[in-house]
Amino acid sequence: MRLLMPLFALLALLLQGLAPATAFELPGLSRDAEQYERGLGRRFPAGATPAQRASAEQRAQQAERAGNWAGAAQAWEDRVAGGEAAAEHWLALARAQARRTPPELSRALQAAWQNFQMVPAGAPEIPSLLLMAETLMKQDRPAQAIEAWQEVVQRAPDNQAYRRQLAETRRAAGMLVARIRTDGEADPARACFTFTVPPARRDDWRPQDWVRAEPALPNLAITREGDELCVAGLPHGRTTRLILRAGLPGEGDLKLNRDQTVNVALANRAARIIFDNSTFLLPRGQEQKVSVSTINLSTLALRIVRVSERNLVPLAGNWSPGGDLYPYAFEENFGRTVWEGTVQLPGLRENVVQQSS
Repeated sequence: MRLLMPLFALLALLLQGLAPATAFELPGLSRDAEQYERGLGRRFPAGATPAQRASAEQRAQQAERAGNWAGAAQAWEDRVAGGEAAAEHWLALARAQARRTPPELSRALQAAWQNFQMVPAGAPEIPSLLLMAETLMKQDRPAQAIEAWQEVVQRAPDNQAYRRQLAETRRAAGMLVARIRTDGEADPARACFTFTVPPARRDDWRPQDWVRAEPALPNLAITREGDELCVAGLPHGRTTRLILRAGLPGEGDLKLNRDQTVNVALANRAARIIFDNSTFLLPRGQEQKVSVSTINLSTLALRIVRVSERNLVPLAGNWSPGGDLYPYAFEENFGRTVWEGTVQLPGLRENVVQQSS
């Protein structure tokens, strides 16, 4: 792997912005719903006529009245495929797919998601969320069903029936892993788990007693950070099998009902150059070398620029040690290139910081 870097200026910065708070989302569902919509659209590549769309709606409504949910699903698919589909068409399709025998649960979930995306935020989202919660439970995906119920309660906080249903779903499912957040660039690399209910906030239990790796890993550290459990010391470039033990205590007298296996995959670390931008000016008489640290790099392309003494003062006027210095300004205004070429870094070890001079 190669990366261009002037020796006297940091060229590459890894920037990580703060992620905004995320709205309700089920991994992969948006993509699957879009594929479903595109597949239906192939039935009418040029779009259906108004008469064809009206006919499809009429057939769907007649099938619903007759309890023919398979026929209703087919007709609502024709209506959506004909173009200009409204949110209520997608919701009707989702209900038909969920009620047919046997139910098409994946299609029901995808159609409900399309409705969820089309309606205004707030109370209008509740019907699709209710249908998604029901469908997810039938798919044995209780953690995501709980998330859907939480979204329902957020939109109707005074509805006691919704609150009771959320509580019943939580009790039936117990404590479950809801999300896994990995940080492969942390040192050491780690993964943090969010649960459907927070881990017990009391101090009479130890997180390290409830998580283990198979096979065992040395120096694995399990800590509680807020309402997350974090596992540090995971290896890069491989998948680690973690076991969360049954009985892991949660809030509200809930617990993990059974052992839960989670496979955590971490990619290799991103290629990086770690360079101290405050020490690249070499005083006369000092050994003529500058150290640079790298991760997952085998070759550097370097440019060495000489700054004359008379240019040190104006250089310092526009820059202070440790600050950003743009290579083109450095070379054109304050110095000249005396050498340019590539340097091979021997003994590359994946995911290990290596220092060269």
